[in-house]
Amino acid sequence: MLSNQLKLLMIGCLLASSVVTCQDLGEDCVVKSNNRKGVCSYITDCKHVEYEFYHGFPFTSCGTLNGRKVVCCINPKSNQPKPTERTSTTTSGPLRVHKKKCLEYQSAIIESSKFSVGFEQEDIKTQNCLHKQVPLIVGGDNATAGEFPHMALLGYIIEKQVQWKCGGSLISEKFVLTAGHCLESFDFGNVTVVRLGELDYSTDLDKVRPEDINVLRRIPGPGYLGDLRYNDIALIELERIVKFTPSLRPACLPPIDGNYEKFIATGWGVTSFLGKDSTILQKVVLDWFSYDKCFKSYNTGTKELNQGIDSATQFCAGSEKEEKDACQGDSGGPMQIYYEGLYCMYKLIGVTSFGQSCATPGVPGVYTNIYYYLDWIEQTVWNVDLKGTEELLDVRNLK
Repeated sequence: MLSNQLKLLMIGCLLASSVVTCQDLGEDCVVKSNNRKGVCSYITDCKHVEYEFYHGFPFTSCGTLNGRKVVCCINPKSNQPKPTERTSTTTSGPLRVHKKKCLEYQSAIIESSKFSVGFEQEDIKTQNCLHKQVPLIVGGDNATAGEFPHMALLGYIIEKQVQWKCGGSLISEKFVLTAGHCLESFDFGNVTVVRLGELDYSTDLDKVRPEDINVLRRIPGPGYLGDLRYNDIALIELERIVKFTPSLRPACLPPIDGNYEKFIATGWGVTSFLGKDSTILQKVVLDWFSYDKCFKSYNTGTKELNQGIDSATQFCAGSEKEEKDACQGDSGGPMQIYYEGLYCMYKLIGVTSFGQSCATPGVPGVYTNIYYYLDWIEQTVWNVDLKGTEELLDVRNLK
């Protein structure tokens, strides 16, 4: 027999003239405009759909229940009040593969050296962290050698010469995370080589030792379509394994879908609107923009986002008052924060996707939310069986 709740929902479906589908509260659904999976939720629990409803934009309805609209919501959790970061000192739970790898990669900052004691030699281990955590208040500036050891430059062969046109992040021994639109372009063709460990690609005198590695595979993110910027994420498999050093090592993936006040964007892009690419790695601190502000900047009329911002897979960041932004040439590069509780490591939050202009105050850029794609990344990079490989380990001080 049908539950009273389901009966009420079916009646709501029959009475609602604009209903697209009739499903129960909490049931899986599909957003008709972009074929994304969602969950039937009260519209008041789904902020971005509520916003679309009151502004006359299309949405997918599951019906009504007790007089309340039930809609297909991609990420109901994203509509909870914006939390502040906090460090747990007592929790423990299942540790996913990318977290275990993060702890492994931290060991790359440890260097061994021989120290003579009489006739014997002792193996001395020292930590060599090449960046220090500072308050996130700096403006755009040059990075220093080894400050962002996961940064990658993506190269394209143009007239028999390599041109560096996108960025990326090393996340394992053989994989770089970047934007889907960086895999190939009409002007530059396919990305063919990745440079790691670089600071200033115009000189060999910057005290770094970069290395170039050919691309083995280009893997676009699930659902990525070249003419739109939804699912604008990709993986690049390198031809060989990378040997880690304190100045060349991966960044960590985000263990939770947290919300943060500030981020650090890095890349070799232009430093001003219509300017030239910087040959020196740049860093800039950007502020998180609310969904409402993001939606107003990127409505359904934009060429790259014909359905507007997807709050589950995208977010916006920039500066309200200052000329700070990620610009052309920064595409594919990371939006990151310091990893609190894990010494000398960064946590990747987003991938630089696109923007309306460069460094215009109040106009944010769009970034792909990495957390949404963790399953795909783990399966591709580490060949993970997500149901069978997690184990209980201590996760104190990891957020």
